[in-house]
Amino acid sequence: MSISTRTLFLLVFFALSNAAVAGIDEDSIFYKIVRPAYPMTWLEARDSAAALDGYLAVISDQAEQKTITALLNGTETAWIGGSDVVVEGRWRWSNGETWIFDNWIPGQPDTAAGMDYAVMDPGGIYSWRAASGTADAFVVEWDCCRSGFTGNVNCDSQGAINILDISYLINYLYNSGPSPCCRDLANVDGDSDNNVNLLDVLRIINFLYISHEPPSECGPGVIEPFDTTIIVDRLGKEWDVSYGVHFYGMDPANFNFGLGAGFFPPFVNPEFLSPGDSGYPVPDDPMGILATTINGESRAYKLDALIGHEVVNDRFDNIYVAPAY
Repeated sequence: MSISTRTLFLLVFFALSNAAVAGIDEDSIFYKIVRPAYPMTWLEARDSAAALDGYLAVISDQAEQKTITALLNGTETAWIGGSDVVVEGRWRWSNGETWIFDNWIPGQPDTAAGMDYAVMDPGGIYSWRAASGTADAFVVEWDCCRSGFTGNVNCDSQGAINILDISYLINYLYNSGPSPCCRDLANVDGDSDNNVNLLDVLRIINFLYISHEPPSECGPGVIEPFDTTIIVDRLGKEWDVSYGVHFYGMDPANFNFGLGAGFFPPFVNPEFLSPGDSGYPVPDDPMGILATTINGESRAYKLDALIGHEVVNDRFDNIYVAPAY
C-alpha cells in the first residue's frame, strides 16, 4: 500500500519541523540476560557472548546500570565485561572501551588472587564485585548494527521505529545530518548496494501510518508499487523485472527482451526419410544435422529446419525427447 503525495508532504513537513529537537541518540545499545543450562566462568560467558555476535556488557553510566538491573531476576549473579586479568588492579572492558564508570559494592573490588572478573551481585542490589569461579547468568550487549532492528536508524533503545527515525533520515538526506548508525539498518527497503534514500523514508512512513508492514530485512524484501520496474518486449508484452533491478543491480536497458513467449512454435512429431526415399540427401550433400541414437534407433534433424522451431517434440517408442538448437 503506497502513500499519497499530500500525506507524504504533511508527514515530511512534520518530521522536518521536529528534526532539530528530535534528540538523536547515537549511543543507545541493546542488552539480553543469558541464563545458560549450567553456571559459567567469565571466560566461557565471554566466548558465548561472542558466539551471539555480541560482547559482555559494558556499563558506562548509571542509566545503563539501571537498565540492566531491571532485566535481572533479583536472585541470580551475572557476569559483565570488566576484568583486571591483564594488569592486577587495572580494570578494563573486554571489548576495549574506555573504563569511565564503575558501581562497586563498598569494599570492592577484592584484590585477592584470582578475583579478576566483574559480576553483578544481587546481594548488593546488582552493584559489582570482583569474583572468580562461575555465575548464574551473563549480560550480552549488542551495538545498533548487530541488534537486527532494521529501520531503527537512530539506534534508540528497545529497537523502536518511530517518527524520530523519519526525522533522522530526512536530516541525513537533506540537512547534512549525521549518518545513520548502521547503513544496513537504514536501508529499510532492502534495495541493492546498501542505498539509503527517500524510498527508505517512505518505507518507514508506510510502516508507521499506512500498511503497518515492518521494514524488510537488509537484502531482498518487499518491493513497493512505486518502486516497480517494467520492461516491454518486442511483441508489446510487459514484464516485471523489479527483483533483478533492486536486489541484483541489473540495468533494465541491458535486459534481452527477446521475441516473446511462443514466437517459435515447436516442431511436433516430425516425419523422417529413409535411404531411397524421394528427397533423401545424396552422398556428399553438405547438410548440418543434430543426430541421436536411442535403443538402437537413429534419427537426424536438419539444422535449417530447427532454426525456425528451436525445439522438436519427438518420441522413440515410449521415450519422449526434445532435441533443441
